[in-house]
Amino acid sequence: LGGCEEGVARRDPSPVIRVDSLYYVWYSRSTEGPSGYYADIWYAASPDGAVWTEQSKAVGKGGEGAWDDNGVFTPTKLVAEGRYYIFYSAVPKPFSQEEPPTPTAIGIAVSDSPHGPWSKFGDNPVLETGGAGEWDSGRVDDSCLIARGGKYWLYYKGRQLGLSPGETKMGLSIAQNPTGP
Repeated sequence: LGGCEEGVARRDPSPVIRVDSLYYVWYSRSTEGPSGYYADIWYAASPDGAVWTEQSKAVGKGGEGAWDDNGVFTPTKLVAEGRYYIFYSAVPKPFSQEEPPTPTAIGIAVSDSPHGPWSKFGDNPVLETGGAGEWDSGRVDDSCLIARGGKYWLYYKGRQLGLSPGETKMGLSIAQNPTGP
């Protein structure tokens, strides 16, 4: 994208896909510091996979009081059934990393084109933290999708409330459709 830009943090790139003659990547973009917890999801396109041009915001924060009104970040990509899916992590306001931290959740945005427009899936979030004492009661985020055996496999990171990032585990949710259940 032409190097660093003062006051802009770009991180958490999705898998790169090629559609027709262009490559696409989606990523967390924030002007409120390096953390993805305050980001929106943007995308860039490239004719050769080496020189990228930033396009625009793909998925923004939710409206005031929404489950994703503080930040949407760590996008991953799925192309299935003729549609494009962005799976992303999100946090609501007020956001805090202090104990107990604000729980994360995973949502989906859908489009008929890699350029958008993107519509947030009506049943968002599609994956929330587990109940008290569960292994994923504090965090669910950083999803990765694969299609396998006619089903959609959603891998994700999870962490129990009160445990350190070093105690993060991996989870798996399998569905018949890209949007679940």
